[in-house]
Amino acid sequence: MIKNTEIQLGNFIKDRKGNFIKIDFIEHLEKEYSSKFGMYQEDDDTENYGLHPLTEYTDYAEPIILKGHWLIKLGFEELETDDNCEYFYYSKDIGNDIYLDVAFNETCPIFSLRAIYNIRRDEVFYLPNKFRYVHELQNFINCC
Repeated sequence: MIKNTEIQLGNFIKDRKGNFIKIDFIEHLEKEYSSKFGMYQEDDDTENYGLHPLTEYTDYAEPIILKGHWLIKLGFEELETDDNCEYFYYSKDIGNDIYLDVAFNETCPIFSLRAIYNIRRDEVFYLPNKFRYVHELQNFINCC
């Protein structure tokens, strides 16, 4: 279950059947209650044009565990590593010469913000490992 306060437009979520939904609309009902969300239909040849059959309520939605392929889907660039490295490295430009970097393995991803300035070397600020799910990382990126 996902709290209705955690979802935003554009988030990827799993419905109760395990289908991935990219949230195109959110109907907030009331606080502490489930919210309906879903996708819009892209194919106008169907009689249900506009509303995709993949709609869900937050009471039944499940978060998607963050894996490397999701980082690519979210716009991160995979960086080269050597053969002996236990981590895969990804980076995303989030604007103003600031990059969100990830050293990723299945058990312990490490997130850091890296600022690039002309005067100094790179400055790195490590973030707490609070991004376990795809939508949490998406919400952080949207705040930047």
